[in-house]
Formats: sequence, structure tokens, C-alpha cells
Amino acid sequence: MTTIGRVLENPADLWQESFRLSSALERQILLTLATLPYRPWPVDLIRELVAPADALDWPPALHTLDTTWLEITGEAADRLVSLANPGCRDYLLGILDDTAVALEQLARVRQLPQLVSLVQSAGLSQSPNRSESTPARAELAGALTSRRDQILTQLKPFAETELASGSRPTSALRTMYDTAMVLQALDTAESTAWFLDLVAEFNQAEDNQPSVLPIVDSFALAEIIDQLASADPDKRHQLARTVALNALKQLSTLHVFDAFEALPDELRLSPDLQAAAHERAQVAIEFEYNQALDAALDADEVDAAAQDLEQRAEYYGVALDIGPLLDRADDLRQVTSSSPDWPAADAGDNDSTDGMELHQLFALLSTDSDD
Repeated sequence: MTTIGRVLENPADLWQESFRLSSALERQILLTLATLPYRPWPVDLIRELVAPADALDWPPALHTLDTTWLEITGEAADRLVSLANPGCRDYLLGILDDTAVALEQLARVRQLPQLVSLVQSAGLSQSPNRSESTPARAELAGALTSRRDQILTQLKPFAETELASGSRPTSALRTMYDTAMVLQALDTAESTAWFLDLVAEFNQAEDNQPSVLPIVDSFALAEIIDQLASADPDKRHQLARTVALNALKQLSTLHVFDAFEALPDELRLSPDLQAAAHERAQVAIEFEYNQALDAALDADEVDAAAQDLEQRAEYYGVALDIGPLLDRADDLRQVTSSSPDWPAADAGDNDSTDGMELHQLFALLSTDSDD
């Protein structure tokens, strides 16, 4: 019982013993998955990344890890594999937080998602729209920065491969953000020129064939582009503004404007962005104003909508009179206060039970049952 209690209090002890007893191939499967974002991945892809020396060793190694370290789903060629839980992944990231181990795994990296995940796990960067901090792993971070030249050499072909394999604009957006994240973490102005050219191509494609992209993610991309070290800051800033402008063109509801308002002042206060934001805000405010007048809302909801619309209108310089909304809220309160809580009893109908008190109704039922 003492051992069980110790394991429950320190689950890493269990992972440590299991990892120590695993074969070299099994350990490499686990460490490879730890270099990737925490989600299911095709088994065939993991096999390709691990590259076992003997193909015959792969099935038993995977079988041994299944249901303990791994969760495997699907059938045949469509099988997916993921680490069984966040706890075992945290343990494996601790293993990676060793200079020698980290350098060995960096030499095996073959995909952009691995670089992105390692940068985040090292605490060198954060995921978009994430407020919580990633614990810093100093030795993993040191290994990444010491291999800056290797990573930057790999990054361009990795990004181009991801862009070529993605069929949707949203995939391209994600790849652009991930690439920028790695560049920002390694902080070198000399290595961003090719990436800015990719951003220019991305913007050109959006101009020629506009598509509906995730607005919040688009603003996140614009922000990180504008923060990159660059030998050509004017070009970088122009490209970031173009990404943000394309996102602004899609804004139709006011709550999504929060993402725009969260942009750094240098980017958000650009005259072209301010003009576009004013235009889109005017359309969205008018739509939501009419909706608040016509929709089936209660008085408090109309009041809240009026206050929000007034604040947004002031922020974006849109003329707005919320008086009719406040009048509607007052009218709704009057209707509510003048309505009876219970329907009145019909005095002309002696058989009606409408308006009876609860004890009277029970008394009537009791009399009926006695009859």
C-alpha cells in the first residue's frame, strides 16, 4: 500500500520505471511523439519519423506501448496514435530537457510541427490566444538556440512542404503562423527575407481569390509578422497591415472586433486599418442596433446591448443614438410590471378551479375522492 500511495502522489515515478525498462525503439517512439503537438498522429507518419533499423521490430514495440503509454485508434492504414495522457507527455518533455537528449532528437526532426512544438515546450514561444505560460525548459531551449543555423536551414523547406500539402487557405494561415513563431523564437533578422516573400505570395493569393479565413488567427498572424526581426522593417510592417486588412474585410459582428482591438498600437493605429475598421464597425453596429430593436429580448438584454453599442460607436467614431433602444427597454419593463403573475379567476363559472389557492385545490380533490 505504501508503494501504491507513493506512485499516486508522484506518478512520474511510474513513468520513470516504465521508460527505463523500455527498449531503445520503444523509447524513440515515445520521444518522437513528445516532439509533436499533443494530438493523434497517423501511425505510418510516426513510423517514418522514427525510422526503425529493423522493420520487424516495429509491430511488437508498438504493441508493448499500446494501452500504457499510447492510445491507438482506427484500423489498418488509417490507424492514429497519441500519447495516452498529458502526464506521460510532461514526463517525456522532462526527458527532452537534457542537452544531450535534446540535441539527439533535434537531429531527427523532419517536420515543421516538431519544431513548433519543441519551441513551445522549451518556453521560447506561446500558442496564439493562449494566456497561460509554458514552463521554461532551460536545457531544451539552449539546445534549440545552439542549433539555430541548422533549424533555420530546415525551416524554409519544412514550411514549403506544409504549404504544398495543405489544400485549404486555413492550412496556409496556420503554416505561416507556425513558421513565424519559430523565426521569432530564434530572433535573427537575416533569416526572415524568404518568409516575408511567402507572406507576400499569401497576401496576393487572398487578393486574387478572397477566402473566409479564421479572423482571430489572421490578426494573430499579422501581429507576429509585425514583431519579427527584419532587415526590411517597412516591408514587414506593410505585409502585416495587409494581413490585418484582409481580416478586417470579413468582420461582421462586434464581438470579433475584440481581436482587432487587442493588436499592438503601432499596427492597430495605422491609418489604413483605422479607416477599414471604422467602415466595418459602422456596418456591424447598424446591424446589431436593428437586431436589438426587433429581436425578442428582455429589458435587461436591450439595456446591455445599448451600452455595448454606445461604447463601440464611440471607440470607432460612429454616430449613434441609443435613445430608441433605451425607450424599448422601458416599454418592456412597463409591460412586465403591468402583467398579472397569475390568471384571474372567472367569477361567472362556479365549476372553474382557476384562481384557487393551493390548499383549496387539495381540499376539493379530497372531497371528490370521499364521494
